[in-house]
Amino acid sequence: MGVVVSRPVGFAPYAPRDVGFANALVEIVAENRAYWPLTARQVFYRYVALTGSSKGNLADKVTDTLVRLRRAQVIPFGAIRDDGVSPLVEPTWTTPIQFLDGIDPDLFAIDPWAEQDATVRVMVEAAGMAPALHRAVSDLFVPVIGMGGFPSVTLLHDVAQELARRREAVILLVSDLDPEGLTMRERIHSDILGFLQGIDGVCENLKTVTVALNIDQTDGLPTSPDKPRKAENVRGAWTRFCASNGWPEDRVIQAEALPPAEIHRLVREAIEREVIDAPAWDEAKAKSEAGRETLQLALAKAREAAA
Repeated sequence: MGVVVSRPVGFAPYAPRDVGFANALVEIVAENRAYWPLTARQVFYRYVALTGSSKGNLADKVTDTLVRLRRAQVIPFGAIRDDGVSPLVEPTWTTPIQFLDGIDPDLFAIDPWAEQDATVRVMVEAAGMAPALHRAVSDLFVPVIGMGGFPSVTLLHDVAQELARRREAVILLVSDLDPEGLTMRERIHSDILGFLQGIDGVCENLKTVTVALNIDQTDGLPTSPDKPRKAENVRGAWTRFCASNGWPEDRVIQAEALPPAEIHRLVREAIEREVIDAPAWDEAKAKSEAGRETLQLALAKAREAAA
């Protein structure tokens, strides 16, 4: 029994009315291949930054066009990240050998932060930016937390529980340059600090740094066309910030407007500045390499036994 639908379903050819617009999105996606999967918001803000256009329902147009381009197989489905989908499934294997083949010794690492004075967390306002950012700094072994807006109180409590085990802690924040992004830093810092004071731990110093987006990073970036203002206390803090920095109140900018490569560079450099004991870091790397070699030998013997 068939179902009649008026929209494209499955794989579907696409003849866009605005060919130039569709081609521009394809180019943006291709140019940022190293940072796949991108979010539709990231593609939108890159388009606005490159063209200066932000008229009407452009954000919806970008999203709809990206859907049609994927259905037409012009861009890969894996190039765009659709948030809100988290499949949960228990893994199974057909043989013990298949299970052993899934173990990657190259993933083994000794924590290089164990002998450092500080521990570091990266917190990202836009959750869709977190996966690519995590991959970009994965060799530095710092957790990257995608918040999807204002962080929940449970998230802040859980982060404080982790930080309480170290004497010094650093939060590196990537957030929008707008009223919410401004107050987000204060909320994260004050809430985590408050939780730390009530937790039996050793943390004596908490530093929270906005890595992006800051005023000195905004040259050539577009103003967000549709960012709403929120609570009165948020607007008040924003008004005071703008007055003290000579910044127009109506100029709000999304962190996604900054090229992914630039965000990754800024975060990476901020993390590396917290590595105080270089010899201890190098020793942890050497131990990790030795551990990987040991695991390779152990897996070879396990495969022989399972064959």
